[in-house]
Amino acid sequence: MAEVETPQVEPEKMPSEEAPVPTEPDTKSKTYNNVKIEELLARTGYPLEITPTCRAYGGPPPDFTGDEPTCTSQVFIGRLPADMKEDELVPVFEKIGRIYVLRIIMERDQPEFNRGFAFLYYCTPEDAEQAIKQLDNHEIRTGVFIKVCKSEGNRRLYMGNIHKDKNEEELKSEMSNLFPGVEKITIQPDTVKNAKNRGYMFVDFLDHKMAVDAKKACSSSKKILFGRWLRNVDWAESQHTPSAADLENIKTLHVAPLAEGTTEAQIREHFTPFAETLEEIQVVREFAFVHFKTRPDAEKAMNEADKEINGSTVTMQFANPRGGAKKKRKPRISGPPGSLHPLARDNGAPQYPNFDSFKG
Repeated sequence: MAEVETPQVEPEKMPSEEAPVPTEPDTKSKTYNNVKIEELLARTGYPLEITPTCRAYGGPPPDFTGDEPTCTSQVFIGRLPADMKEDELVPVFEKIGRIYVLRIIMERDQPEFNRGFAFLYYCTPEDAEQAIKQLDNHEIRTGVFIKVCKSEGNRRLYMGNIHKDKNEEELKSEMSNLFPGVEKITIQPDTVKNAKNRGYMFVDFLDHKMAVDAKKACSSSKKILFGRWLRNVDWAESQHTPSAADLENIKTLHVAPLAEGTTEAQIREHFTPFAETLEEIQVVREFAFVHFKTRPDAEKAMNEADKEINGSTVTMQFANPRGGAKKKRKPRISGPPGSLHPLARDNGAPQYPNFDSFKG
């Protein structure tokens, strides 16, 4: 009798042997499960780094040579739909010029949604200017108009609680041991108390990122300068970069240091021989601003006036032009997922922040 061959049946896999099914998107993968973004990366060769708070496309781009662009090459992109990513932004902005890096700021608790804004560095400042001119209020989707404007790149910090017997050179030397990129230290002498400074200083860094890193370092740990803990470290008012026309039209002299007790009347008497009219004199402790009616009057006074006022030898130089009224910071208001973030909405003419302020 012929034997009947019994078919081999594979045993069922136990549930524990099955591969686990991911329940959340892998925010660290370079493609984020998006076919269009995969196609974009294949076409351009740019890298894409994804963290819970930021998606960074580029930085640097492939085969890039040269220096890293500064904040003059950066633009702010606002009013973004919450689900917008690189596949929609890059094709629009790369038409203007070569992108160095695009950073989309994401919601920490919902990393699949952006916060309504992004920062983009071009390789040149000229391309950034063209992007602002051509793409501000651009309709990126039907009925969706994005905001493109210059990004604020402050690189000056205020630091308090410094030794009053230290000058700018000493402070800069010691600060350079604490932080990289210290470019300049500015202090105000305290002639009233016969001290080299008033206990605070302004620190200019080479770029915005270095200033951000220094501010974060002071926030996370005590930084000791000449045995004193640096306190109240915060952003100083953004430095206005005057145009050539601004500089040519300055009619105000900065005069310092003044002797204790120097009055407005004494300063007016000192400068009246060099001008038909003095519009205004502002005395602020040991220095003064002298406003002339015309630029030639100001130049004549600076070149010909006696450099001694009320027993104090002073220096005279043209004052920096005013950078405009300081904007008040608006409180952050959260909205539902998918809505435009408050910083991305058009509220007139806001001072938009810089990317590095949102790092970490």
